[in-house]
Amino acid sequence: MPLDGALRPNFKPAMLAVLAPDSFREIVRANLLTAWRYTGSGQQSPAPTMDLLPEEVITDRLANPYDFWRGMSPLTVARLAASSDYASAMFEKGLMTNNADTGVIVTTDQQADEPQREAILAALRARKRKAGTADRPLFLWGGAKLEKPTISSADLQFLENRKFKRQEICAVFKVPQEILGFTEDANRSVSESARLNWIENSVSPLCERIEAALDPFIKAQDPALWGWFDIEALPIMQAARRERYAGAVQAFGIGVPIDDCSEIFDLGLPDDLPHAGKSYLPFSLQEVGAEGMEGTDGTETTEEPADGFARAGRLLAAIGNRQSAIGNGETHICAPNPEYEASIAGSVKGKAGALRKFFFEQRGRVLAKLNAETLKSEMLKSEQRTLDDLFDKAKENEALMARLRSRLIADLEFGGAQLFKEIGAVDFNLPPHDALNFLGKRHKPIADINNTTWDRLKAGLQTGITAGETFEQLSDRVKAVYTDASQQRADTIAFTETNIAVNSGRHTAMVQAKVERKGWQTSHLEGTRVSHIANEQLSKENNGIPTAELWPNGLMYPGDPSGEPGETINCRCFGFAVLGEKQKAESGKQKLLGWEEWLAVREGGTQ
Repeated sequence: MPLDGALRPNFKPAMLAVLAPDSFREIVRANLLTAWRYTGSGQQSPAPTMDLLPEEVITDRLANPYDFWRGMSPLTVARLAASSDYASAMFEKGLMTNNADTGVIVTTDQQADEPQREAILAALRARKRKAGTADRPLFLWGGAKLEKPTISSADLQFLENRKFKRQEICAVFKVPQEILGFTEDANRSVSESARLNWIENSVSPLCERIEAALDPFIKAQDPALWGWFDIEALPIMQAARRERYAGAVQAFGIGVPIDDCSEIFDLGLPDDLPHAGKSYLPFSLQEVGAEGMEGTDGTETTEEPADGFARAGRLLAAIGNRQSAIGNGETHICAPNPEYEASIAGSVKGKAGALRKFFFEQRGRVLAKLNAETLKSEMLKSEQRTLDDLFDKAKENEALMARLRSRLIADLEFGGAQLFKEIGAVDFNLPPHDALNFLGKRHKPIADINNTTWDRLKAGLQTGITAGETFEQLSDRVKAVYTDASQQRADTIAFTETNIAVNSGRHTAMVQAKVERKGWQTSHLEGTRVSHIANEQLSKENNGIPTAELWPNGLMYPGDPSGEPGETINCRCFGFAVLGEKQKAESGKQKLLGWEEWLAVREGGTQ
């Protein structure tokens, strides 16, 4: 591309005109291009005949070892195919004009003189009328016979030849035949792929060459100007970009840094992104076989001290002489705080429904194995081994955890958002580390749900087999276990898991917001645990306790998954932030953020 004109000072072209390359002839002196001679075609030409300096002509040519200055036009390569296609078209035209008649040959026994030949030709011409009209009958005399030449195989393939030549021409110019309106594939995706390939590999490189050729002339007008073809604005390129972004999102989701994604998928993202060079993974992922967050020595870390006597001492010191104020007797269920219970009711209901569905599906799996013919014949031979075959604990635990995982994570996020609203903060983000740690701590308690189910199933089946019950009666025992699970255990499990997750989220939010002191709130009804009322009394008397300290019953907060099951099962207490001189519990009379309200905010994309 001779672009020397851009080097001349104060050079500003007055006009740009696209002229036919065939009208130019190069003038070469001493192996140097000295000028281009343009030959006009009279008044029909946009410019008169003239000689132009090399810098006054923008050229873009393909390499040609036999003609360096002019290069080689694609038309030169495609000319033979175009000529063949034109000849095929003319053959088709003649065939249609003559009603597919390729002509006749007249033979006679004797040499016909000139008048006879003229008479025969006149009769043949009279027979032919015009395209689309039937030929007239023909009568010949003197022993004349008509012989019709047959069409050769090459003539019969002229349509295939035309198709091949069309494809050859399109290949020379790098244009898919779908662009010209021809297609042999009914699959739309093939056509779309051909169009995209044409834009990316033919149109886009050509546009880049034209941009490079025109750039000096654009800069001559104003050095601050840029000229380009907006290829990315084409609908097909926008669709391709969306596909690249979709692929990049998947790669980013498995830990590929965003700057690498931008380079691999050609996203064109800026290099100074704050999260460039960093890998991110969903917090729902963890190492296979990992049980929660482990210490450096491979043992699970807990926040609860190992000395049970120290824990008991703290609890007794907190309870003191308040035994008369909180009632007598062993208690197992905390009395609900109505406002807090109402705020989590939506999550509890959804979780209880998911558990009932899981128990129903699990019952079907157990009954299917119980009623298997092979199992029926082997049960009496090896009762223990066959009973164990009814229940695959590993798969059942995996299925139950999969059913609850997303709901528990949502509870964590909801608890954090609820606490943030109470203290006037916004934009709570659940740290992935905390989510993984929490899920790891819930693996064993959730597995215990299936353990309880299996223990009850096995005990009932062993009793039935010993009593010689039929398989129908054994099936009824299985159904009874799952009826109890759906009607009783599902609600208790749902309340427990929801409260544990929500309070864990609330505590995480307190730590994230750097709240210095925390409180404990429940009711003073008869069903409240003694240790929990002691925590609440301690909270009121001391204006809460430091956020990083354990409560006397060994919990970091209500429902702490690190605590004893006896302190968390069916507990509906909740922790709160203590701000300033006053416990937030007193201002806790304000309406708590509800589950449904939080869901609406999250799905709406606002905080």
